[in-house]
Amino acid sequence: MVKTLPFQRSFFLNSGGWSHRTFNYMSWALSCLRFKKFYKVDLVTDTLGKEILIDTLELPYDNVSLKLDELNDKYPNPKNIWALGKIYAFEIQQEPFIHADADVFIWERFPEKIENAALISQQLEQDAGYHEGNLKELYSRLEYIPDVIKSYYNKTGDASQYNAGIIGGNNFTFFQEYAKLAREIVDKNFNVIGNTDFLINKNAFPCFFEQYLFLCMAREKELNVEVLIDSSKSKEHIFQELINFHNAHQTHYIHLLGAYKLAYNNAKIVSYYLWKEFPYYYEKIINLIHEKKI
Repeated sequence: MVKTLPFQRSFFLNSGGWSHRTFNYMSWALSCLRFKKFYKVDLVTDTLGKEILIDTLELPYDNVSLKLDELNDKYPNPKNIWALGKIYAFEIQQEPFIHADADVFIWERFPEKIENAALISQQLEQDAGYHEGNLKELYSRLEYIPDVIKSYYNKTGDASQYNAGIIGGNNFTFFQEYAKLAREIVDKNFNVIGNTDFLINKNAFPCFFEQYLFLCMAREKELNVEVLIDSSKSKEHIFQELINFHNAHQTHYIHLLGAYKLAYNNAKIVSYYLWKEFPYYYEKIINLIHEKKI
């Protein structure tokens, strides 16, 4: 298991998508600690991430890599590329892995089909117009789109994506090629994506080089992607299951993706679970926030 800290320093020092940075820290802690019940958990981060998560919060990661310091050096003022830290983490894996976002929480091990698969994802997000709209806007603005994406989209018109709440596997050759191409997409479009008015949806580009590229490459190579969640259910039904903490002991998997982190009720539930199950870390975060040390 590997988890990554997004390399943008401001992402971690402010709220990380939550309504307050307190909940961001609590989410990192709860996610790490719940995964530790079932797996070895490694952290891929930068120097600042290590200082916060390891040295200050004392979260029990098994190993830590400072690979993302390279990103701070290369992209000192990054915009619209928050998923790139994850790409760097995929590229350095040398054993089967499951990467999990810091807003993912589990209540049991993943099924064997996930643990042993060559490629895995949380689910297939079948396009219902939302992804296609983002893709069309990207097509009109990007300076470079790789052939594997052009070929797949031109043949199928499909804008579906594999959700990367969890992503991983044991096909290291694929991940090396995938990471190289994702970084190429970022680098060849960097002058464009640095504009503050680049896109209406600020998540569209990171999802493009992370989730959509993953799908296009897997389809081109005719590789199966094992998914954790049955994608035949409606999008609304899936999302309601993903955020339903009250049913977590049955679904065993929660992912507070996107705007769901902004809902105060969801944030309070995260803080409640941390307080109930790991009170030492709950009190530690509260005290550190009060003392303005994080």
